[in-house]
Amino acid sequence: ASACVPVAGFYGPSGSPGTSCPSGSYCPKASANPTACPDNTNSPVESDTLSDCEARAGFFGPAGQAAQPCPAGSYCPSKSRAPKACPANTGSAAGTGSLSGCTALAGYSGAAGTAASGCGANTYCPAGSESARACPAGTTSPARSDAITDCAVSAGFYGTAGAGFQQCPKDNFCPAASATPTPCPANTGSVAGSDDARDCKPLPGFYGADGQAATECPVGSYCPAGSDTPRQCPPHTTTAGTGASSSSQCKVSAGYYGVAGSEPTRCPPGTYCVAGVGSPQTCPAYTTSPAISQDVTSCTGLAGFFQSSPGAPAAQCPTGSYCPAGSTTPTACPANTDGGPGAA
Repeated sequence: ASACVPVAGFYGPSGSPGTSCPSGSYCPKASANPTACPDNTNSPVESDTLSDCEARAGFFGPAGQAAQPCPAGSYCPSKSRAPKACPANTGSAAGTGSLSGCTALAGYSGAAGTAASGCGANTYCPAGSESARACPAGTTSPARSDAITDCAVSAGFYGTAGAGFQQCPKDNFCPAASATPTPCPANTGSVAGSDDARDCKPLPGFYGADGQAATECPVGSYCPAGSDTPRQCPPHTTTAGTGASSSSQCKVSAGYYGVAGSEPTRCPPGTYCVAGVGSPQTCPAYTTSPAISQDVTSCTGLAGFFQSSPGAPAAQCPTGSYCPAGSTTPTACPANTDGGPGAA
């Protein structure tokens, strides 16, 4: 019986029943004990040669030799002789043993074990993403972004990248990636959501270039919102002061009459027109005035009448005197002469 030895794939004392060689070892014929496979290799049960020892999953190398760890960016199923590269735009940790361990690189997305695609604009893809993640509303990102912090605040908004944001308020502007709003220059304003300094336009009553501090509109002109230069009031009209914003603030000048904002008509003889009037005022009784008269004091007595005070109605010149036009008192006739009532 001592001549009876274990057959290949088994081990044990001569003359005794053989025991199956366990996994991870090999047993040539007549083995008293199993022989362990080299490092990082494995073998099936009842293996009988060194060449049955092949690399474990996550390692690679020739059969019968100690196996090496699979490098990062590749995978090594069991029995691999050489590493297998992960699909395009995917990666893996060292020691990966299956294709499913190859996941999308940062900035890419796709199912594990398949080629990944670049993350599109306004999205971000951390490493291992199976699908792109949208940036928060009001933020943008370049293609192949890999973190929420790449989502910068959009133009017209302000806030912290990847976090809270708000629409740019009125009278400010917010270029892309603004952390805080930028106030418009002096005397200019903008609508909410503005993203450029040129959105800041002169306020009513001011003028200038968009995006620059504006100047107050001068007397005699008006400046609607957004004016680059003052607009002159119509002839014979003017404004009460600086900062007018509408033609309706161009009031008619003294000596003329008409509607504010339109070219007026000159005041005719026998009337007077104070500033801002819509129609001429008739001179007092028995007085007259030249054209373009500005107030009642321009109305002087007619010939044959006299006017006791400026702008008052005139009275008929009494008998025994005469009153040339514009007289303030009657003038007595010379001795032994007479002038009838209303003598001029």
